[in-house]
Amino acid sequence: MQLKISPSMRRGVRRTHVAAAASALVVSMFATTVAYAVEIDTGVPSAVLRWDNTVRYNFGYRVQAQDAAILANANYDDGDRNVDQGHPIAGRVDLLSELDLVVDKKYGPTRHCGGS
Repeated sequence: MQLKISPSMRRGVRRTHVAAAASALVVSMFATTVAYAVEIDTGVPSAVLRWDNTVRYNFGYRVQAQDAAILANANYDDGDRNVDQGHPIAGRVDLLSELDLVVDKKYGPTRHCGGS
């Protein structure tokens, strides 16, 4: 038995694959994480103080159209109805800062501070 796929269904599948490939390309081009590190002289040869900072930006957008089955139910449609295809759904900047004190390359406290 052979499965018959209508031309309109093929176009929908093709569009979904193209949208997924385009999304992966955009993510790989623009999803960057930048890290900066500074080593601070403590005056003690066996103690090292490091300050590391990481900045990251995340972006997301809707690649598929709204689902008619979800939109038909008023109790479940809020998330699907609020965002149209191609519109952004997420944009976030993160900063992670770490301060490390290492003694004899083995011991020491670490402090982490992050924010978005």
